[in-house]
Amino acid sequence: MIVIFNWIAVAEFIISFAIGYVISKLFGFDGKSNDYIMTALAGIVLILIDLILRFRKVKATNGEKFEIVYPKMGGHIFFIPAFVWGFIWLVFNIAKLTGA
Repeated sequence: MIVIFNWIAVAEFIISFAIGYVISKLFGFDGKSNDYIMTALAGIVLILIDLILRFRKVKATNGEKFEIVYPKMGGHIFFIPAFVWGFIWLVFNIAKLTGA
């Protein structure tokens, strides 16, 4: 059986969307742009969470394993690291906000 995601990624995605939602509500973003802002914030949080987790695992191995895209170092969905998904969300939603 091929596993296309891991539970670390699921937790990272849920946490990043929750934080993005809370931040967008705290700053009072309303209307259609709220969805883009919330998802862009979720992308930033996802990048931060995943990279922090990956670099902590690198530090735990004393730098012996510095394969940042290695699946067991952090979250991944469809074999793509979670921080890449966060970057894609960020770029896509900034483009939508600017009308590009």
